[in-house]
Amino acid sequence: MKLRCLPELFAAILVVGCSVREDRHSCPCILDIDLSLFSGVTDGGQLLLDSRQELLFERLAVSGTVTTTKGVHRVCVAGGSGYSISTDTAFIEHAGEGELFTFHDSVVCDSERQSVIAVPRKEFTSVILNIDEDGSASALRISSDYSGLLLKDSSPIKGEIDFIPEKIGPGLYRFRLPRQGVDNSLTIFYTTNGNSTVSLPLNEWVADAGFDWEARDLADINIGAEHSFSRISLNIIPWQTGMSENLTI
Repeated sequence: MKLRCLPELFAAILVVGCSVREDRHSCPCILDIDLSLFSGVTDGGQLLLDSRQELLFERLAVSGTVTTTKGVHRVCVAGGSGYSISTDTAFIEHAGEGELFTFHDSVVCDSERQSVIAVPRKEFTSVILNIDEDGSASALRISSDYSGLLLKDSSPIKGEIDFIPEKIGPGLYRFRLPRQGVDNSLTIFYTTNGNSTVSLPLNEWVADAGFDWEARDLADINIGAEHSFSRISLNIIPWQTGMSENLTI
């Protein structure tokens, strides 16, 4: 992601505080935003501020300081790779790839200085699918109907995705999914060498396994399947903890 500054908006950062003789209620608020936790998960990002979702500046640094008006402001931070990030949304650029981390919170600026620590939220799921192909050739395709995210609250946005996942070994596939709605139509289309295609309800598999698309940090998923898909096992791996939950369908 290309990082850039917007100099016409940086001018607002130079506003100084009030003198002791002035009405303190009209004084600006200096907001310190700690972005250090983002540096551990991504090397690019942008910072957005206030309820109007106006872009103040794009950058990723250990910290950012913004001078704004007193009141309640919505602070959003977004960073990652493979996503097109605008002032209020993020959409995946290449289906099956990319990673996105965000932060959003309402900050009450009721004094001359406030601070907030931006704790990243994991907005994507990495999936490993291992199919016992029994030596026969096959083709795999993934489709769904959510491709983006509203940055102010992590709400998934409708948008069709359809892609062929990366094949990293015999019967072994790897891909990433953006945050999906609970009503998603996530589907696997599997074609054997006999040219017969089966439609497999990946959305139902992950729902039955207890996967939570509304979790703050999305977990990762390992899926094992027999060639006939008569038996499916799912391994849900929560982010950071490394602990897993197993379910056989």
